[in-house]
Amino acid sequence: MVKLGFKIDLPPLSQKLLEVLLASKNQFVSSELLKEQVWEDTVVADDALKQRIFLLRQALETAGITHIDIISVRGKGYCLTEKTKPSKIIGMVIVGLLLITSLFKWVISPMVVSESMVNNRLVFWNLNALEEMPTEYSQLVQQWRNQITSSQVVMLIKSDFEPDKPIPVQARSIRAGLVITWQLSTSNQSIVMQVIEPKSSVVLSELILPANPEQLNEQRLAFEREKIERAITSEFLPLTPEALKDTNNPAWQSLRQILNQDYADKSSIE
Repeated sequence: MVKLGFKIDLPPLSQKLLEVLLASKNQFVSSELLKEQVWEDTVVADDALKQRIFLLRQALETAGITHIDIISVRGKGYCLTEKTKPSKIIGMVIVGLLLITSLFKWVISPMVVSESMVNNRLVFWNLNALEEMPTEYSQLVQQWRNQITSSQVVMLIKSDFEPDKPIPVQARSIRAGLVITWQLSTSNQSIVMQVIEPKSSVVLSELILPANPEQLNEQRLAFEREKIERAITSEFLPLTPEALKDTNNPAWQSLRQILNQDYADKSSIE
């Protein structure tokens, strides 16, 4: 339990991270120092810190704590600020840093900055009209939505598929990081599930799932969700401009390996 004019229950690592940031409130703390103080003797990668920052921000937002903000600046680290009591000096410094970061992002080196950003926004499009589908399929669609909603990693975007619009156009308007589609087969015996990279419309994986709740149970749905979580938080997404131009880029192969792992081999997933 951490207190600063509010109360919030957090997992141990998130609580430790918040305490370290609070101890240096309105000051930037380097990534290395955060990893050292939060994980202590354990060596962790930068991605682990980024993921923990993301989870902490999400927990604060879910708890309705809007006056706390965690900002990040490349090369500076992370800074926790209180929006309701801004210091004029700190505010000027932060604004200056943000302006410099924006200039660096859009003028000097947009590719480098964009690679460090994580887009966890996920859109799920059911390509069938539920009112015309069997009850079991409608139930499976809802169970899949519940799986995604329960994730602490991805954010499900509410959006209806528009067949007359290209996927990149629709995905760009809702800033989707990945697209998932479900379509029931003509025999109603199976579901075709596709995971699509939205900027290119390239299908990263296509799986045939059983349209039977006994086979496509919560455990199987959780397995599919976990693969998507691993892909969307990996170092390969969002794809770099070079990778988007070349489907033979190793990033494509790495993403396909993550998303095409077979349920029978689930024990091999960390």
